[in-house]
Amino acid sequence: TSPFGPDYFISSEFEYSQNRSLAQANVAIEGKPAIKLYHTPYDLVIKLKSDIPFDQTFRYDIIYNNRKIKRFWRTEDIKVSQNRKNASISFSNLSLIPGIKNKITFLFYPNQFSSPIKYEFQDPQCKLDYYGPISLIKKFDQGSQYTEKINTASGLNNVNSFLLASLVAQESSFNPKAVSWAKAMGLTQVTPLANKDIKKIKKDWKSYPNISKMSYPKLKYKILRGHINSKNDWRLDADKSLEGGALFLKELHDYWRQKDNQVFLNSKFKNIPLTDIVLASYNSGATRVKRNIKKYNSEWIWSKELKEARKYVMNIKSYCHHMKQKR
Repeated sequence: TSPFGPDYFISSEFEYSQNRSLAQANVAIEGKPAIKLYHTPYDLVIKLKSDIPFDQTFRYDIIYNNRKIKRFWRTEDIKVSQNRKNASISFSNLSLIPGIKNKITFLFYPNQFSSPIKYEFQDPQCKLDYYGPISLIKKFDQGSQYTEKINTASGLNNVNSFLLASLVAQESSFNPKAVSWAKAMGLTQVTPLANKDIKKIKKDWKSYPNISKMSYPKLKYKILRGHINSKNDWRLDADKSLEGGALFLKELHDYWRQKDNQVFLNSKFKNIPLTDIVLASYNSGATRVKRNIKKYNSEWIWSKELKEARKYVMNIKSYCHHMKQKR
């Protein structure tokens, strides 16, 4: 299957070519959204505006991961204006699975004499550097009450507030008492190992003893019963959790900006995907990320070892784009 339903692959690889000898319509194409989203199903609307009318042969092909697909049936809604110079194609509840490649290209043929017009959807992007305050968080019951705290923590550490909010959405869904099997706790899901790094800077922040030796059920029970709480472990304090998460992002950023690491990254990338590297390091550890960059170069994120980190990075950038649009 593909995100557009059951499909039949016509060819293993599809090569795009444009025949300049054919009449070329001047068509403006707009996708809403123009960016692929991974964290939620969404409605996709593609609008086309042509300087010459679309005729009865107007059609389009969908190229998914370099393969042209032929579907058994279509579920999208297609509308053409009365003067046939405007058209819209609407896909409802489109779902893209994070963690896999989702290259999506449309080829539009306005009429039988026209070469195909290419329209490709881009991946969401989100920079680590500070972008400005976030004002609204939707679709999370507790999200909006943390906007000011997120802005404060982001400003203190020069971290993009939209990125931090997106990390919290992915990590804990804004549940301040969230706990994972890896014994990560709080809004930003700081692990025992990351806690050690943060405590080197925040020496006065309290941590409940021997958490790393507890079983997950025991740890969760103690949190739910209030034995471990915001007073005896900083990770369950919303303000400190957000500040600690932002601080750890900054520490990872500074680590990858060290001279030896910059030389290493410059030898592997033409354009260093620093935000992706930092987020993957937050999820899976900088050592593991570095090992895979060393082994796979620019394809590092597609290694089997970083499968969960790949989903993590894609989801967070998707959340980030979505939140910026709701600004």
